[in-house]
Amino acid sequence: MSGYMNAMRRYFEFAGRSSRSEFWFFVLFYVILYVVVSLIEGYVLGTMGILTGIVALVHLIPSISVSVRRLHDIDRTGWWVLFFFGAPLLIMIIGAVMMGGSFLAMATGGDAGALAGAAGLGASALIMILLSLAIWIVALVFYCTRGTQGPNQYGPPTV
Repeated sequence: MSGYMNAMRRYFEFAGRSSRSEFWFFVLFYVILYVVVSLIEGYVLGTMGILTGIVALVHLIPSISVSVRRLHDIDRTGWWVLFFFGAPLLIMIIGAVMMGGSFLAMATGGDAGALAGAAGLGASALIMILLSLAIWIVALVFYCTRGTQGPNQYGPPTV
């Protein structure tokens, strides 16, 4: 719990370092909170999305800042966070545009070339999914890596 509270206290602090335990306790309590709020919202209130959206928005900046500080702990730049979240998002946007064009061609009775292109969409989607998965595996490895011993370019280690 102290890792979660420490991450929340350091809401807008992108400088410095965060230990593995601080990062993973933040993730653990955030996921637990999100699931509990989702269950309450879905089963008790009968709505979906409002409270979970608020929980997600409240935790957006702290999750980015604790991720940046975690990367600093392994002596890596925080800009990796942009790659970890931005690249899969860009891949999904490209995939959505490709799918939209293929579905439009099929819906308008496109020629055989358009239909063949739509059939090849499955392979493209698989490649995009695997690429996103590879990026997330790199992120997981970084977040699980032991921090550098002693001070590094981002400051002294946190306890």
